[in-house]
Amino acid sequence: DLQSVVIGEGITSIDSRAFLGCTSLTHVSIPNTVKTIGLHAFEGCSALENISIPESVIEIGGYAFYNCTGIKTLILPDTLIYVEEGIFKGWTPEQTIFIERVTPSYSWTYYLVTDAKIYWGNEWEYVDGVPVPQE
Repeated sequence: DLQSVVIGEGITSIDSRAFLGCTSLTHVSIPNTVKTIGLHAFEGCSALENISIPESVIEIGGYAFYNCTGIKTLILPDTLIYVEEGIFKGWTPEQTIFIERVTPSYSWTYYLVTDAKIYWGNEWEYVDGVPVPQE
């Protein structure tokens, strides 16, 4: 069973459904050359705990992280421009998404429907390298 993936330097896209249903996958390393994460790319990767979205990513396709319930915290970089429907569908209130962007666009607020906690750039800060909601 696939547990860890290191995507090669120079790769610019994670294809649609690339890791769909890889329920034993726990760690993914994405290089700074990736610009897009495709539709359903990590859907159903329920054991996935460790993944960082690099600043090179400008687009995340629909349902890319659907039912990725193992991720406790995810940070979306300010450089991310496009998000599509359902990217965090199936997430729970125990999960947290920190978004570096301060002002959400309409498409962001429309497509980021989830039960996870979401904090925008002006609502959190790094404390000792860890994202923490502001009081």
